[in-house]
Amino acid sequence: MRTSRKYNTILGYTLTAIALFVLWIFIKPKAVIDPVLFAASNIDSLQVTKGDSIITIKGTRDLINISHQLKNLTPVKADRLKANKGLTFLDFFSKNKKLSFTIIYSSYDGVIFDFRSTYYKNDSLNNLIVNHLRKN
Repeated sequence: MRTSRKYNTILGYTLTAIALFVLWIFIKPKAVIDPVLFAASNIDSLQVTKGDSIITIKGTRDLINISHQLKNLTPVKADRLKANKGLTFLDFFSKNKKLSFTIIYSSYDGVIFDFRSTYYKNDSLNNLIVNHLRKN
């Protein structure tokens, strides 16, 4: 009798541990963009394209602010992105690399950043970009 009770207890703990592990896999947040990719020291310039307007941002202070906001992007699940009010394209240049984002002004989800088919939100980053577009 004692052996089956010990067996049931061990089995119960094992199943509980497995269930918690599986739950953790589903709940854990997605990894955000690698901060090294967009460290201010790695960015030479940023080209912002919206319609016919193209601006280039090279100022160190501006790139530091933008880099900081890139680290604060929050992964989101976006729906119905084809129903949008326009797009803005961000091209980051560093040494011999070009990394591109698309800002999607979605009718349903608001402002969404698309990087390699993963979607993010950060209204502060959008405000920085919009302010640079307004200056020019």
